Amino acid sequence: MNSIHSPLIEDNRSVSYIKNAMRAYLARRAATDEYKSKKKAKRLGNNIIFDAGIDFANEIKERKEIDRLCRRVYNGLNINKVYKEDSKIKLVRILIANLLFALSQGKNTVALNKSPNKYPVNRYNFIGYTTLKAILDELENEGLIEKEKGKHFQNGKAWLSRIWPTDKLLNMAKSTGISIGDDLYKYEPVELVVLRDENKKYKQYDDTELTNGVRERLKKANTLNASYSIWYTDTDGYRRKLYPSLHAVYNNSSFELGGRLYTRHGQQQIKRKERKEIFIGSQKGIEMDFSGYHLMLMYADKSIQFPKDPYTLISDNYELRGILKLILLRMINSATETQAIRAGNKMLMDDYGMKLILDSNRLTVRKIIDKFKQKHERIKEYFFSRAGLKLMNKDAKIALDIVSHFIDKGIPILPVHDSFIVQAKYSTELKQVMESTYKHHTGGFDCEVKEST
Repeated sequence: MNSIHSPLIEDNRSVSYIKNAMRAYLARRAATDEYKSKKKAKRLGNNIIFDAGIDFANEIKERKEIDRLCRRVYNGLNINKVYKEDSKIKLVRILIANLLFALSQGKNTVALNKSPNKYPVNRYNFIGYTTLKAILDELENEGLIEKEKGKHFQNGKAWLSRIWPTDKLLNMAKSTGISIGDDLYKYEPVELVVLRDENKKYKQYDDTELTNGVRERLKKANTLNASYSIWYTDTDGYRRKLYPSLHAVYNNSSFELGGRLYTRHGQQQIKRKERKEIFIGSQKGIEMDFSGYHLMLMYADKSIQFPKDPYTLISDNYELRGILKLILLRMINSATETQAIRAGNKMLMDDYGMKLILDSNRLTVRKIIDKFKQKHERIKEYFFSRAGLKLMNKDAKIALDIVSHFIDKGIPILPVHDSFIVQAKYSTELKQVMESTYKHHTGGFDCEVKEST
């Protein structure tokens, strides 16, 4: 009997063959050293940077259990326990806090620099290298952490060492009654007023009326903000807590350069659209933004009131606005036009999404710089002059005064450089204070303030 040809059977066999072939290919790929190496690098790269300011909060109900866990871990370490025991227990606690905090933030590892010269005991650091190394080695020996050594590459870049908790440590925490969540922690920068030299290294300084005053104002702001539950919903739909503690960074060994307010685990580290999902206590936050801030500051410094948003002269495409700001910053922080173009192109190499946006608008870094030079010729002396840090010093003073206004009234406020977030019920007051503070610091000039989009 003649067989009947069935296309369906043949197609099903083809589909089955393709699926099996794909499974075999994926299995072979997963077994290759290159694939394993890339997978490992991706896991290790999903990290936070070790920060001595991360600790467990004092007021949480699990605090006794946490102290008991840290004492238990410390007692099991084969280290010298005669000298500075309290500081060693504190370091054990901070290391555990960093490890668990990373997991609560959806990260796999904690990156830390293990170079001895990175741990001088000074105003920026209370951790000695010898003690840190001894505790890390013992934590590994006891099977409580795993680690991957750092690497140096031929291009001059370096890969920091990584550490992460083992199941043994996590089970110890669980058996003590500790659940890993983002409500366990606090963040307090070791130093609130930071001075960096020309190579961006920490520089020691003697306190003055200025540094003491800035530190006290930031301490007051951090204490008030920490008394509120501040959180947001991320792009994946997860509720995340923010730790908006501020510190000020001055540059080039001068308290007249820089001074901007920064966070490490707060509102400045999340996306603009995520900032729209911030709640301060039970109240929704609102973000108000200075329009064309740095260009307006340059015009005000030349005693010119620019009549409208200065970025619209470059492009009225709002999608480009963030990129225009970043290129402008490179123009005013570079010594030459060539340096600014190189810095802008490097930015695009690091963020391919930005390059695609520019390509779709038929723009390049050079074309944008040429537009800035042409459309804002009256302030051309600021371009390629390294004037950025001096302008930043003025915007830092404006920001600190705005923050102080609200903190003095017991109202939490979250600065994001040229924008500020408060509970929505204070939006009108925030707009008025931003406008009046800008006018005060620029000798009577105006800058538009509007809700951030």
